Amino acid sequence: MDKKLEELLNTINFPEEDYSSFFNMSLKRVKVNQNKMRIILDGVSPLKLDIYLKFNKLLNDFFNTECVLEIITNQTDYTNLRECYNYATSFCKFPILKERLKNNYNSYYIEFNNDNERDQCIDDVVKVNEVLSLMGFNELNTMVNEFNRTKVEKKINKDLEVKIKEEKVIPTVSTDYTNTPRPKKIKTVTDDRVVLGKIIDEEIREINSIVGEDVDIPIEAEIFGVELFESVKSDFKIITLKITDYTSSIYAKVFTKEKEEFDKYVSLLKQGKWFKFFGYTRYDQYSRGDLVFNIQSINYSDKVIEKIVDTEEEKRIELHAHTMMSGMDGVTKVDLGK
Repeated sequence: MDKKLEELLNTINFPEEDYSSFFNMSLKRVKVNQNKMRIILDGVSPLKLDIYLKFNKLLNDFFNTECVLEIITNQTDYTNLRECYNYATSFCKFPILKERLKNNYNSYYIEFNNDNERDQCIDDVVKVNEVLSLMGFNELNTMVNEFNRTKVEKKINKDLEVKIKEEKVIPTVSTDYTNTPRPKKIKTVTDDRVVLGKIIDEEIREINSIVGEDVDIPIEAEIFGVELFESVKSDFKIITLKITDYTSSIYAKVFTKEKEEFDKYVSLLKQGKWFKFFGYTRYDQYSRGDLVFNIQSINYSDKVIEKIVDTEEEKRIELHAHTMMSGMDGVTKVDLGK
């Protein structure tokens, strides 16, 4: 390390036993702007996470001001990337980002299952790249795994598919409440916010927090699939919804015997719309034992998912290739060496 950096380490009482971590580093410059200080180091590779955090803390403690430590590296080194990435994602809104760092022949990127998932997490991706940039890493690109997207869509449609044969007994809501509390009956109130039932003013739960049979569950979700069932033997009618809040998805049901109510719900519960739902969960024998959300109340939701629009005239195109050793389906034999 150069003398300036060594003097700085001595000044802030950095442990001498860790000086070897700065062997190929030098103090490039120090920027002071009002109540903020930026210390910039030149190096061959990024510091280990614990050394970086310790250095940054000692700088803040000694100068008693906000200090930002920036590492500029002159070569790509991913040795400490994963632990630094995990640290950066700990500040994110969406925890799924922590599991999405992928490596393909030492090329790292953040992988998503679909475009909606990537759009949801784009702000967190920016934050993660900002933190990693300060640590000395290159920006991580994002990629949608087309194979996973198709696989997930097929699995969801398969798991949530309603297969009710006419010769079966007309399904009814289970009334076996031996192991769980009995859901309360809810009357529909007159209010502009209400489609069915009561006004939902409880704190909304995320779908991924629902792990078994429970009652009085308020959720807010987007409809991404609607299926209808009308019995030919009785007036019983079922609207089955595929809903998601992008933490998880669940299969939901609305039951009615009134034709007017059924038509009303069908006209309102459209794919792509967000609603607040209140109800209870049961393992449903008519859905192959899956956990199903039985809806008691529906409120309108003003939630809107902002879509990112690419307005650039000149688009960037990314090419992604797989060898014959890839696990992806439909790979054509191509000699990439020619």
